[in-house]
Amino acid sequence: MKALWTLARYEVRSELRLISTWVYFALLFAISFIAMSAFAGVWTDFDLGSRVQLANAPRLVANLIVFISIFAVPITSGLAGRAVHRDFETRIHPLFFTTPVSKTAYLGGRYLGTVITNLLVFLGIPLGAMVAAAMPWTDPDRIGPFRLLDAYVAPFALVVIPNVLLTAALFLVLAALTRRALANQVGGMVLLLGWAVSRLFANAIDEDWVTHLSDPFGGAPLRWATRYWTVAEQNALAIPLSAPLLANRVLWLAVGLGIMAYGIHQFRFTQFARENAGRPPQGAGDEAPSLGARLRLPQPRRSFG
Repeated sequence: MKALWTLARYEVRSELRLISTWVYFALLFAISFIAMSAFAGVWTDFDLGSRVQLANAPRLVANLIVFISIFAVPITSGLAGRAVHRDFETRIHPLFFTTPVSKTAYLGGRYLGTVITNLLVFLGIPLGAMVAAAMPWTDPDRIGPFRLLDAYVAPFALVVIPNVLLTAALFLVLAALTRRALANQVGGMVLLLGWAVSRLFANAIDEDWVTHLSDPFGGAPLRWATRYWTVAEQNALAIPLSAPLLANRVLWLAVGLGIMAYGIHQFRFTQFARENAGRPPQGAGDEAPSLGARLRLPQPRRSFG
């Protein structure tokens, strides 16, 4: 457990030193800020809001946070892939593989550090909306009372955090098992494309539970829970903790934990002889024989004193 937390702290410190991490944060902050400004009627030629709906109503802010966080999945892909691929890119992984660190601590520490960093980056979404709604140039008729818990904390906790736990596990395991950065880059785009296509099929099926549970990002049950609300209800009510929404979150959190468990089980502390030399020889399975299998080496007695 100590090794896991040590690796997690190292991962967070390493990511926070990179300019790209703060660029991601600034990008999400700017997108959210611009969208909320448009809802609040800052630009008459670029008006996304309704004259009677409050721009900072809990339902509208929740939809904004969910929408931006879904299309920020490639950011999660980049952060999670970098956490593991960095070791293989710098070729320091053989040294890691000889240390007294278990697979659970190694991947779990990387995963925990990635999740923390990713959530810090995604905080730019509610912060951007919050700051935009407080600007003096917004239309005062479209800004209601500030509701931190209902409008900002609740959707972030119910939707964004479970989504990051799921996608970070998926991309980190993908990077650990393939040891290729390209796999994560392609995986992020495939996930978004697959989600968009699945929404079309789920909406065409006249079964509510399929629509509720098949959305890995939790947007479908959130929309269905509020689809019949009047404008007055949208302006006043908080996001309901409906059974379909909670079931969706529990289901996909379990999927994320299952992916992480599978990745830890399949990962091997092994350096392959042909790791960067193309395809393995025929008959060698998915991977070339390890150096230990090809050479007659004495069994060492390890001491970590």
